[in-house]
Amino acid sequence: MFRGRFECSVDEKGRLQIPVGYRHQVTDEEDQFFITNSLYRHKKCLDLFLSSSWYSLEKRVARLPNFNRAVQDFQRFYLASAQ
Repeated sequence: MFRGRFECSVDEKGRLQIPVGYRHQVTDEEDQFFITNSLYRHKKCLDLFLSSSWYSLEKRVARLPNFNRAVQDFQRFYLASAQ
């Protein structure tokens, strides 16, 4: 699991470099991860998830009531923006 806050920049080719402290957590078995929009204290940021953690989050959100406006907003902002 990734924890912490780091400032990163995007290079001229549009690539985001994973902070050194996190690189050891991406293994051969799980080399896919998801990046999504987030907000922290009203500032835009990105959240990074290993694929197993992301799929677990998706399953938990799928169990929430679909017609709840807050759930819909979360799905649109957080889940739909993941890449």
